[in-house]
Amino acid sequence: MNLILLGMPGSGKGTVASWLQEKYLYRQISTGDLLREERKVGTQLGKQVEVIMNEGKLVSDEMIIELVKKHIKTVGFKGVVFDGFPRTVFQAKSLDETTNIDQVIFLKVSEKIVVDRLLNRSDDSGQRREDDNERVIKERIKVYMENTQPLIDHYEKKCLLTTLDGGVSIENVRNKVKEVIESL
Repeated sequence: MNLILLGMPGSGKGTVASWLQEKYLYRQISTGDLLREERKVGTQLGKQVEVIMNEGKLVSDEMIIELVKKHIKTVGFKGVVFDGFPRTVFQAKSLDETTNIDQVIFLKVSEKIVVDRLLNRSDDSGQRREDDNERVIKERIKVYMENTQPLIDHYEKKCLLTTLDGGVSIENVRNKVKEVIESL
């Protein structure tokens, strides 16, 4: 089974995707994590996206699609959970050409909750991620609303979308996600 988690930055997609990977043996593909890794390693792509990410902008569809295709191999996994991909209808249509999507879960969260969460989260080393400052967060939300919101309509038309309240506790979100998955 292949799933997509949609939601603003800070909506809980990564937390839910990690849980799905552990509980259901899905392969988590997080474009944000993949891009940060490319930056950290200093690849050509990483250098190209560093300025874009630091401004809170979205990396081009072509770059993201290339990166996802590189990491989409699912041998040994029950399926893939896409976290932060697709972000545009163009990316969704490209994904449709290579992978069957079984369910899309939209974690709906208020802007205030997202800003609070992102200002208070840290990376694996306990440090705040450099792309989590108020200016960048507000820009990421703006870009999300402009570019990603049409995905909700896209997947709703395909009868694949389930909307869940992502502003509640992570335990409640996990329980609702589990209900969705087990009902398929």
